[in-house]
Amino acid sequence: MADVPGGPVERNPEAQAALDDLSAIGPRAIPAMIAALNDRDCSDGLCHGFIRIGPKAAPALLDYLRRTDESRRIATAALANMAPLPPEHLETLLGLAQTGDTLTRDRCIVAAAKIDPDATAKRFAGILRENLQGTLHERIRAAMALDAIGPVNAPFRTLIEQARQDPRIAPYIHGKSHR
Repeated sequence: MADVPGGPVERNPEAQAALDDLSAIGPRAIPAMIAALNDRDCSDGLCHGFIRIGPKAAPALLDYLRRTDESRRIATAALANMAPLPPEHLETLLGLAQTGDTLTRDRCIVAAAKIDPDATAKRFAGILRENLQGTLHERIRAAMALDAIGPVNAPFRTLIEQARQDPRIAPYIHGKSHR
């Protein structure tokens, strides 16, 4: 399941069904899906649709994120939950992580870590350590980023193990750190 926070919200079932049909078309549907990003009735369906399309949706999502501060929640959730993106997107993700709000930053760190864990760890180690002391949501997102980075060195292994001890955070740790 995608990391789309906010709890249950009443959604328009017709809009969700249309989005399922639209994303089933594949990459040709990306422009219409990008246009729908500001429609709250479509948000969860869009996230899952972009994830279904996969890395082919990344250029359009990254372009959208560069152009707007609106509706970043869905675009960044989709990027963070996709399979690793092609390496040419690393610098864009790292740049967005430095300019966005904390949610945008954390999700871009997760997506970047799937491409190049070492570069991501070097650039954001301090922020991730700090977030592990923050609110529950910050700790969860930091643990997810550390998990995507994997055990690149002893301090990160220690941080991942500490996060795993918290039963509220442990369910979000399931990727590279288990290898």
